[in-house]
Amino acid sequence: AKNQVLYTDLKADRNGIVTSVAADVGQVVGSGTPVVTVAVDGEKEVLIAVPETDIAQFKRGKDVKASFWSDEALTLDGKVREVAGSADQQSRTFAVRVSLPNDPRVLLGMTANIEASAANNSLQSVSIPLSALAQKDGQQIVWTVDRNGETVHARPIKVAEFTADGVHVAEGLRPGDVVVAADDDGDAVKRVR
Repeated sequence: AKNQVLYTDLKADRNGIVTSVAADVGQVVGSGTPVVTVAVDGEKEVLIAVPETDIAQFKRGKDVKASFWSDEALTLDGKVREVAGSADQQSRTFAVRVSLPNDPRVLLGMTANIEASAANNSLQSVSIPLSALAQKDGQQIVWTVDRNGETVHARPIKVAEFTADGVHVAEGLRPGDVVVAADDDGDAVKRVR
C-alpha cells in the first residue's frame, strides 16, 4: 500500500510554471506518459516552422534576431538551439528552436518574428518581394527581363536574408535588373510606363 501511495506523487526536477495538465485526477497513465508540462524560468525558447527551401540558413548555434508583435521596439539576439532532422509530414516544414536570453518583457506564449541572415551578408544586396522568388530544378531563381525588354529568363540567385520587408539577394542580381512574376522561360513581356 505504501508503494501505491508513492506512485501518485509527481515531482518536477526544477521549479517552474505549470503550462498544461494532460491527465485527469484518478486516471491511470503509463510510464513515460506526459502528465504535466512545466515551463522553467530563465531563458525563453521560440519554436518556428521553416520551409525546406530556407532550412539551410538555420544551423545550430547560428545568431538570429527576434522581434515581438506585442512590442515592436523589443528585439533580442538569439541562437538556433535545435533543428529537426526531418520535415513534418503534413506541412513539409522543419521545427527549429531558438533560445532567447531571459528578459522579463518576454512572456510565455508571445508571438515572435525570427530573422536569420546568410553568412555572406553584403551591404550591396538587392531586395525583392518574396512573391518574386521562385524555384526551378531545386534552385532559387527570379525571372528577369532581358536587356531588350522583350522576354523573361530564369536567373539563379543566392538569398542573403529573409525579412518582413522582402528578400535580400546576395548573388545573382544587380541594382537596375528588372524582376517580374512569370511562368516560363522566354515569356514575352511588354513594359508599361
